[in-house]
Amino acid sequence: MNEKIKPIIKFLIDIAISLFSLIISYAFLYSFKFIGNNSIDIISMFSLFVLGYIISSYITKNYASIWAYASLSEVFRLASNVFISFLILTIFSFVFSLEINYKALILFYLLFSFFAASVRLLRRFIKEREDILLGTKKTIIVGINKKTNEFLKNPHNRNSYNIIGILDDKYDKGKKIFNYNVIGTTADLKKIIKEKDIEIVIYSGVFDDNLFLKKSFLREVINLSVSFLTIEHSLKQDIPLSLSSMDQVREIEDTLLHKVDSEKSKNILVTGGAGYIGIHLVQMLLDDDYNVTILDNFTFGKSSINQIINHPKLTIIEGDVANIKDLVKAVKNNRYVVALAAIVGDPASSIDAEETLNLNYESSKILTEICNFYEVEKLIFASSCSVYGASTSGYLKEDSPLNPVSLYARTRIYSENYILDNSKITSPTILRLSTVFGFSPRMRYDLVVNTLLIRALKDKKFSVFGGDQWRPFVHCYDVARAFKLAIESERKVTHKQIFNVGSDDMNFTIDQIGDKISAKFPDSEYNTVDEDVDKRNYKVSFNKITTQLGFEKKYDIEMGLNEMIEKINEDDSLLDYDDKIYSNFSQLKDSFSES
Repeated sequence: MNEKIKPIIKFLIDIAISLFSLIISYAFLYSFKFIGNNSIDIISMFSLFVLGYIISSYITKNYASIWAYASLSEVFRLASNVFISFLILTIFSFVFSLEINYKALILFYLLFSFFAASVRLLRRFIKEREDILLGTKKTIIVGINKKTNEFLKNPHNRNSYNIIGILDDKYDKGKKIFNYNVIGTTADLKKIIKEKDIEIVIYSGVFDDNLFLKKSFLREVINLSVSFLTIEHSLKQDIPLSLSSMDQVREIEDTLLHKVDSEKSKNILVTGGAGYIGIHLVQMLLDDDYNVTILDNFTFGKSSINQIINHPKLTIIEGDVANIKDLVKAVKNNRYVVALAAIVGDPASSIDAEETLNLNYESSKILTEICNFYEVEKLIFASSCSVYGASTSGYLKEDSPLNPVSLYARTRIYSENYILDNSKITSPTILRLSTVFGFSPRMRYDLVVNTLLIRALKDKKFSVFGGDQWRPFVHCYDVARAFKLAIESERKVTHKQIFNVGSDDMNFTIDQIGDKISAKFPDSEYNTVDEDVDKRNYKVSFNKITTQLGFEKKYDIEMGLNEMIEKINEDDSLLDYDDKIYSNFSQLKDSFSES
C-alpha cells in the first residue's frame, strides 16, 4: 500500500471510531430516538470535532508514523491529540455561540480514546500473530522455466518462503504453477513489491541471455531494498543460519533455545549505552517501559549511569563489542539492537589504526551475524555524516557520493556496507549523525561546540581554526530521539534505509558557531586562526528523516549552549575540561598505552 495513503486510511478509521463513539454516548445517556430528534445538533458537534481533530492531528503529528507498535509514546501522542481537539471544539463552541452537551461530549471523548487505543493494540496483536503464523518472508519468483519447476517441486522450498506469486513476461496473468499464480510481468516488479510488501525476490535466470536486461533487473531489485536470491542459491538451501533453521538439532535445543526468552517484545540492547549519546537513549527507553541491556566496557567510567544503575528494567553487561562471548550474551534475548559502541571521532581513531579497525569494523561484522542468528528484529547502526568528507556539491543526501578523509569515516562506510549486505534476517537501519553537541551525563569537550563554549566560559578566550568549513549540528538528546523513532517506526519504512540525522536549519560554518558563542560571552577573546586542520566540509539535507520518520529537533545551538552553561554552573567539576575523561582522544590514548 502507498505510504502516503496509509495515514489517510488510519485517519478515516479514527473518524469512523469517533462517529461510533458519539452515537453510543448519546444512546447511553438518552436514547436512539433522542439522536433522531436532535440529529442536526449532533451532526454539528461531530463536524466541529472533525475540524478540531484535523487541526490537532497536524499539531501533534499523530499520523506521521504508522501503527506498528502501540508504544507509550504513541499512546501519549494520541492522548495529546484528543485533549487538544477537545480544547479546540470548546473554543469553537464559545466563538460561534453553540450549545454543547458537555455530559455527552466528555463521555464521547472517553469512549473515543478507549476505542482508538484499542484499535492500535489490535493492530499490534494482528501484526505479531501474522509474523508468528507465516514464519517466513513474503517472496516473489521472477520467470517460469525448468529451474522454477524444480524449485517448486520441493516442499521444503515452498515452506521456506511465503511465495506470493510469480512474475513472467510469456505467460498470462492467472496461470498456475504448482498452485502459485502468475501475478504480473517483470514490468510490474516495483508496483507488486510495494503493494504486497515483498521482502525477497527469487530470480530464475530468465534474463541470462541478455546481459543488459539482467543488469537492469538486478539494479532495480537492489534499489527497491529487497533481498535477492537466485534459484540456484535457493535450491542449495542458502538460508541464513539462525535459531529457527536449527530448531530440530538436539544439541542446539539443549544448550541454546531454552536460554532465549520467548517473549522479548520490549527488550532492547544498546551497545555503548553508558556513552555520550547512549545514556540519553537508555534513559528515554527506560522511561517508556522498555527492558534495556547496556553492553559497555566503561572506558570512560560508570558515573554516567549513577542515576539509573538500580533501575529494575536495566541490565548492565561490562564487556567488549569485539568479544564474541560478550556480544552473544548481550544480544540473544533482545528484539532490537542499537549499535553505538565504537571509537568515535577522527583524533581518537588515529591513535591505533588496528584497534580502530577491530572495534569499528570487525565488531560490526560479528554483531550482524549474531543478530541474524538470534533473529533480532531490528539492528540500528550509528554512522556519521563525516562519510561525506570534503564536498562542495551543495546539500548532501543519503545517496550522494561519499568522500571520506579519515580512517574513522572509512570504518563507518565499511560497516554500513557490510550490515546492509549481510543482514539476512535482522532488519538494518543506518543513522548518519551530524556533528553532535550538548550536555550529557557522560560529558565530552572534544566536540567543536562544547570545546569553544568551555574555553570561552573558563579561559575567557577561544579560537576557531579555519572557520569557513560547513558542518551540520545536532544535540545529543535529539540523536537519542532519532534512534527511538527508528526503533518504533514500521519495518518497511526503516528496512535497509540510511537516514541523515539532523535538521536543515542546523547547517553552520565553524565561524558561525564561534559568533554564537561570542554573543553569549562578549567579554571573551575570540580569534580566528587561518589554518584548517580538518578538511571536512559539507552541508547535509535532512528531508528524508523529516518526511519518513517525522523527526524534528528539540534543541537549537542556543538552547544547547544555555543548558551546558546551567549544568556547569551547578557542578564546578565540569569546568576542568583538561581532565582526560572528557576527551575520547586523551582517555583512549592512556587506555591503549596501559594495555
